[in-house]
Amino acid sequence: MLLTGLLARELGGGRFAMAVAALTSAFACFYVVMAYLFTMNAYEPLIWTGCAYVVVRIIKTGDQRLWLGFGALAGLGLQNKYSMAIFCGALVVGVLLSPARKAFAQPWIWLGAPSPRSSFCRT
Repeated sequence: MLLTGLLARELGGGRFAMAVAALTSAFACFYVVMAYLFTMNAYEPLIWTGCAYVVVRIIKTGDQRLWLGFGALAGLGLQNKYSMAIFCGALVVGVLLSPARKAFAQPWIWLGAPSPRSSFCRT
């Protein structure tokens, strides 16, 4: 709920928009069912929303160092479920197609990239 409200604020919403976003995420039946079973799926929306929040903050503030935080969240998400790789792949395509593609010329995005070796190649 908190991340959804903060994401609404970062996207230009006021207090009312934050409250509506937080309340609708609190009463979403999908999340209630997933959290009721308490499987690893319960953490996936939280990590995806956190990553989306960090990306919006990077774009709004221009602080490229936040890619390190994104990498930490995405790495945690990869440890949870491999579907985080799909999110990261879609994000790469989205950044390449937007004016934010200049981030690839700076070291922060590369330093914050989750290592596939740490998640996929476990020995």
